[in-house]
Amino acid sequence: MWRVLLSKGNHGNWTKVHESLRRHYVGVELKVVHTVTSSFTFFFIMTLLKSNYRRYISPKLSTASNLTLSSIAAMLNVLLTLPLDGLVTRSIATLITYPLIRAKQVMMATSHQHAPSSSSSSSSSSSSSLPQTLHQIHNVEGIAGLYRGLSLQLSHTALKAALVMSMKEKIGKLVAL
Repeated sequence: MWRVLLSKGNHGNWTKVHESLRRHYVGVELKVVHTVTSSFTFFFIMTLLKSNYRRYISPKLSTASNLTLSSIAAMLNVLLTLPLDGLVTRSIATLITYPLIRAKQVMMATSHQHAPSSSSSSSSSSSSSLPQTLHQIHNVEGIAGLYRGLSLQLSHTALKAALVMSMKEKIGKLVAL
């Protein structure tokens, strides 16, 4: 980036600088959501631990107890937010890409319905491109049609994220042995 700015003959080519900076911050929105979620979770757990400590153990909180409680809160925070990180990321990706998935499913279903017919005119009329299929679904069913079946896909995504996380934990335990 600085080479672009400081190169001879380059008098303020800010478009290249802008593109370079933009590439550095790809995905920052998801990271901000994760950071805010993680911070809120830590604050909530720490507040809960402190109030229970003061209620059941001692009204005064020593430095050692405060450090111990914050360590426990940090561990619980990681355990609670780490699986959500993958789940949230995959769910957002599913929400964004689902109309394309739906259009592909419709295209495959239509091609299978017309596969037994041998006439070339019917097969050429049934074949359509992805944008044409998206447009057709939108015209017939509206925006809701593009997202029909999304709840099943999100359930599938959440199940896959949970399975991957549990497999990762199992592998981690095996490697630790």
